[in-house]
Amino acid sequence: MNRALRVYFVYQTIDAPYGGANSFQHLLKTCFQNHPEFHVQCVSDPKQADLLLVNAASRGPHRTFSFSFRRLRFVRAIKDPMLRPWHVRNLSRGRFFRHPRGLLSWGQAPKIPIVHRLDGFTSYYGRKDGARYDQLQIRLNRLASATVFQSQFCKNLFSPFINPSTPSAVLFNGTDGNIFKWVDRRKPRGKIAVLAASWSSNLRKGHGELKKLSSLPSVEVTYVGRWPMDLNPGNIRILSPIPQQDLANLMTRFHIFAHFSDRDTSPNIVVEALATGLPVLYKHSGGTPEIVEEQRFGESIENNAKLQEERMTTALENLILRYDDIISEIKKERNRFLIETTARCYSHIFHTTAGDKLC
Repeated sequence: MNRALRVYFVYQTIDAPYGGANSFQHLLKTCFQNHPEFHVQCVSDPKQADLLLVNAASRGPHRTFSFSFRRLRFVRAIKDPMLRPWHVRNLSRGRFFRHPRGLLSWGQAPKIPIVHRLDGFTSYYGRKDGARYDQLQIRLNRLASATVFQSQFCKNLFSPFINPSTPSAVLFNGTDGNIFKWVDRRKPRGKIAVLAASWSSNLRKGHGELKKLSSLPSVEVTYVGRWPMDLNPGNIRILSPIPQQDLANLMTRFHIFAHFSDRDTSPNIVVEALATGLPVLYKHSGGTPEIVEEQRFGESIENNAKLQEERMTTALENLILRYDDIISEIKKERNRFLIETTARCYSHIFHTTAGDKLC
């Protein structure tokens, strides 16, 4: 190989808690920078790139200077609002826009390949502007040379709306094992310490179910993140959002991680918990069952409101009964939750999409 493949990340990250996409994109880029054997160089100028990585339809949290999907280059964001439906209609009618490597129309493949990482349908979990955002994801995917789905659940959602002939892969997210370190745990003898976390106060993240769990006499529940203002937390101890390192340190004190989010495509927080050896008690919804491998790394609660409280108690009892065996299974497969495993797969997709021209 003469040189590394130069990849430009359209999503621009910040060093602060800002949800799963921000933390994963930052971690993936850092992993490539620290592992030259993957032959991927992250560049800061899209004009120098051999390939673009686009995350759903987001440019990240930056607001003053960011990447324009309409022009496929950096612009002053205040003068270039997010692509609206009328922009898409103009593009579909054959209007051309300037691209760093030539003119580009919506119906043409760009001269620089794009790998498109899809997030799932945001409207499914309550985002107010979700419908527009999801349509933008679908239409941006027409420019993609390859698609990455974060779970089979994600792929199933998008399959009716995107080109089936576009090469694709299902890749789970990974985490930093040097931050989310392995902790040896043993079956709890007294109160069961349960941890949950979310940066969103959206009720579909499972806050109501967590409150029900906290009412069980055998558990003590701690929640990190934003709690809905109009929902009484009951017996739950609430902590404000904290940096990853602090969250990882906090995980060492708990027996179980609870994730009751509805239709979550591929929750990073579950991967992080598993990397530390925390078994997962979860709602059987979205991509979470794929990550937890059903009952292999945890225990599920049926996605049925009428059965929830009774099933919650049963699931918790089953998890504790199998606790040491679950820990053993997680330890055996821990590498699959680490960013190095994920980055190696992304590197393969990048090079395959670019046609291995640099090899």
